[in-house]
Amino acid sequence: TSKKSEEMLFGRTSQNKVVVFPKYHFKKGDVVKVTVERCTQTTLIGDVKK
Repeated sequence: TSKKSEEMLFGRTSQNKVVVFPKYHFKKGDVVKVTVERCTQTTLIGDVKK
């Protein structure tokens, strides 16, 4: 889960950047394709790719 929300997970991109996305049915260790929708200075925020 992310630091700010139990409903979000976080992972790393292939470039080692942090990306936060909705938890849905995923669990720790799952590989998830995410589309980045916005960002902060340190974090990419996205949604699961359909």
